[in-house]
Amino acid sequence: SQSNFEDGFIYDLNGEWQFYWMDFLKPGAEDQRKRNYLNVPSEWQNNGYPEFGHATYKLDINLPAKTTDLALDLRSVA
Repeated sequence: SQSNFEDGFIYDLNGEWQFYWMDFLKPGAEDQRKRNYLNVPSEWQNNGYPEFGHATYKLDINLPAKTTDLALDLRSVA
């Protein structure tokens, strides 16, 4: 969606994120063979993955060239 990001609005990042089970990706890296998609927010064990493990969640956000002073608030990561 389009936004000027100057309105002070808080944007939810809910939706379909790339998900790489049992893999920690470095920034900018991706592996087409391991890519899956999960809806966020959700728990991975509710999507067929074991309760314990690790993964990378990845979301690409395209911002206008002159965007400044943005923050990301992660309220629950467990």
